[in-house]
Amino acid sequence: EALAELERLAPASAAGAAPAPKTKGAPPPHPAVKRAEQVRRAMEKKVQGNTVFGRRDFKAAVRCYTEALDQVQSTVLYANRAAAMQQLQKHDNAVEDCTRALVWNPKYVKALARRAASYRALTKLPQAVA
Repeated sequence: EALAELERLAPASAAGAAPAPKTKGAPPPHPAVKRAEQVRRAMEKKVQGNTVFGRRDFKAAVRCYTEALDQVQSTVLYANRAAAMQQLQKHDNAVEDCTRALVWNPKYVKALARRAASYRALTKLPQAVA
């Protein structure tokens, strides 16, 4: 998954480091470096999202997870955003995000459970048990 990619591409000591400065006339960064930067930014937004979710600021959590998803696609990010959507009573959005998460990992239990709970909240019981 994309978030785990950060740990493979960057050493632990560089995980919190600032991005390398851009130099005029320098060649564009190698695709792996660019990807590592995207994953790093996504990880930062995921951590911020988890923090504000814990403070029960669910709108801010949705924004953080969305910004992370703008960088990388991830089962965990979609499932986390779905959890925040559920807290905002936006169950249609939660179902969509859980379905996206399940495309990446069809056996991800949190996404399955959250989607079922949102279907139940929408009184779509046949889909909740499917």
